[in-house]
Amino acid sequence: MKMQCSLFSAILAFTISTVTAAPTSSSSTCSTTGISASEAAAVKNAFTSSKLIPDIISSIDPTIDLSISYGSKAVQLGNTFSTLETPLPPSITFPPEPTPPSPNPKYLLLILDPDVPNPNLPATRILLSGSFVHLLTYDISPETCLTSQNTQTQPQTENTQNGKTLDPYISLAPLSVEPHRYTFLVFRQPEDFEPSVALAADRLALDVEEFAQVNGLVLVGGEFLREGVGSVGDV
Repeated sequence: MKMQCSLFSAILAFTISTVTAAPTSSSSTCSTTGISASEAAAVKNAFTSSKLIPDIISSIDPTIDLSISYGSKAVQLGNTFSTLETPLPPSITFPPEPTPPSPNPKYLLLILDPDVPNPNLPATRILLSGSFVHLLTYDISPETCLTSQNTQTQPQTENTQNGKTLDPYISLAPLSVEPHRYTFLVFRQPEDFEPSVALAADRLALDVEEFAQVNGLVLVGGEFLREGVGSVGDV
């Protein structure tokens, strides 16, 4: 057990050491394009073929087009990035759902690494029993553009147009040559949603399915990229 705790502490210390200061501006242009049936099917197929289903979620039927970019490069269902391309937080946006069940819904965003410390060590991943949380922001309004200016490395305690950050952004920091599947998930919140403060301390190993079920969250969108030590980004 002491050895396991030392491993977890080393992973967390290494990852936190890679946090970068939030930049003063973003060069990305945010999109508000809706999702088509073919695009929704492509998301579902990519999550299945990459084994994100069932590794972190049981299913996905997206109703929003989640648009994410690092600088001028878009995240596109598993394309490869290098560590040089992702030192700063991404720009993130999504349009309103076509028929939300209630007016003015709010949303929660997670950025996760289900492959800590190494995707080739499934026993260790099972032992961790969850994904490392790189960002958790809630009370987000649709058509809000989350740029690197508002995914700060400090928690936000006040309500803003761009939501509230419980787990501030930690830079992507793969610990293996084998690429990690960095995953972006958006959930619709129930009314009067308020996450537990204890959740902020649980970013090392979050069980996404349990978290969603306990909090009444509905998955409405997802994306992912691949990145490992020494990865060469796709053009």
